[in-house]
Amino acid sequence: MGLRFPWFGLTLIFAAVFPLILTMILFLGPLYLHYMDGVFRLYLEPRYWSNSIRNYVWVRNHIVAPFSEELIFRATMLPFLVPAFGVGWSIFLCPLFFGVAHFHHMIERVIRGQAEVADALKQTVFQICYTTVFGAYSAFLFTRTGKQEWKCRW
Repeated sequence: MGLRFPWFGLTLIFAAVFPLILTMILFLGPLYLHYMDGVFRLYLEPRYWSNSIRNYVWVRNHIVAPFSEELIFRATMLPFLVPAFGVGWSIFLCPLFFGVAHFHHMIERVIRGQAEVADALKQTVFQICYTTVFGAYSAFLFTRTGKQEWKCRW
């Protein structure tokens, strides 16, 4: 994150710990949403984890989807946005696409009868907010690696 603490040679530890803490704070959004929905207690049951790993939908939602989102929104989209808009604007533009891509959850909640339109909209706006913040954080970390070329290759 650009923070340097040369005390006692602990620079590597601080470089690893601060991003980890920030990432954990950002994941409080989905955990809070699950707590408000009443599903958080399921995470404490061992049977939930043993059944989930065998469920293809769960594997898609919790393993495949995050991997593909990172591939699409960071590794593919960001290198195209940076030459056109610059690093600063791209860090904030790319996550907007990332956040809006989760809008389909509102439609699913309403169609399945899980929530009224107003409640589904509130939940979806909250989800878009924290996915956009997480997307900006991920885009920032991606651009800070310095291992990519920001030239458009068309």
